[in-house]
Amino acid sequence: MIRFFYITVLLCCFCLTFSSVSSNASKNPKKTDLCNAITYTGTGNNTKAYIKAIEKAIKIYGDKDPWSCKAYYQLGMGYYADNQYDKAIIAFDKSLELPETLGDLHLYALNMKMNSFRLLGKKEEASKVAGEIAKTEDSGNGSLIVPNAMMVKAELEFDLESENEAIKTYEEIISKSKNTKEWNELLPHACRTLIVLYSNKKMPQKAINICNLFIKKFPKNEATSYVAMQKEQLIKGKEIGCPLSSKEIEKITKKYPTNTGLGQSVIYELANAYYNENNNSNAKRNFTKVFKYKKKATDEEYSTTLAVKAAENICEIYRLENNTRGQISILKEVIERFTPEEYSIINAKGNLKVLEDNIRKDMLFKMVIPISIFIFIIILIIVIIVIKIKKRKCTRRD
Repeated sequence: MIRFFYITVLLCCFCLTFSSVSSNASKNPKKTDLCNAITYTGTGNNTKAYIKAIEKAIKIYGDKDPWSCKAYYQLGMGYYADNQYDKAIIAFDKSLELPETLGDLHLYALNMKMNSFRLLGKKEEASKVAGEIAKTEDSGNGSLIVPNAMMVKAELEFDLESENEAIKTYEEIISKSKNTKEWNELLPHACRTLIVLYSNKKMPQKAINICNLFIKKFPKNEATSYVAMQKEQLIKGKEIGCPLSSKEIEKITKKYPTNTGLGQSVIYELANAYYNENNNSNAKRNFTKVFKYKKKATDEEYSTTLAVKAAENICEIYRLENNTRGQISILKEVIERFTPEEYSIINAKGNLKVLEDNIRKDMLFKMVIPISIFIFIIILIIVIIVIKIKKRKCTRRD
């Protein structure tokens, strides 16, 4: 859902970029030659030609034209589409310096500048721009941008280990979730992260309160069982992530059923509980469910890392059962389904090679014994024949 939300925001930006000037005629200044130049470039989907056309128009008409702000924004969008994020940031900055003449254009420019920094891996700069957006009040056209920026700010603060700042931002998101649908869509993700942050900061009661809020607001959410498990861990004075017993987890999942079945993370915790209790048959069955779990369209819970870890646990159970072929089968499926980066956490290719080598050695060893017996029998037969022949020769001489 969060990814869909971000994609929606980005699409809004692109819609503004390439929208018809006439649709905003009531807000726009009088059309100028620069306006016509940036609106009708005649370049189609050729991004590089589009960039050249905008650059040429800006060079001809300068920065004082009423449409210069939009021209630089369009130029930034062209660079962004061409993956030239450094140049896109410069163009967006220039757009922000010029008088705004088209609705929420400055807000859109800030949003795309933030996205450019993120794609460059410059988290601190992106967080700073997200903070600027979060302070603005848009006019309505950018209603998705401010909530999105607030969430980006919180996530970047979390990534940068600025936990106190991240807590404040997530708390603000939760407080604003009552206002509009756009803010309310961010509530599940904000709650989930805030529970972890409160737990990390040794604030269990606040974490429990957020768990209760999530459970109350989203009783049928795929993550509700998992949040209820976190609540149980906190009530018991444990840290989040400490395993519960299989019976405790089963009780929770029965109390909070979903319309689409258990989420991947809940099944993994149940499998892990069985594994810790040495109930390998149930553990393997549930780890297999995690490994083969199919992501649903609205499923925020799906994780390739969990799937690969589940495969690792299945391999370990097969190892305990001395089932090498079972291990090989799982590792081959991991390599087939996931990328090298995803399955590197269990060194799938390396482990597969070791197991296949062991199988070959084992087969060779198993073949050596019957072959050796066969050769021994042949030699024995030859020896017997030779002895008999010698006896016959001796008998004839006598």
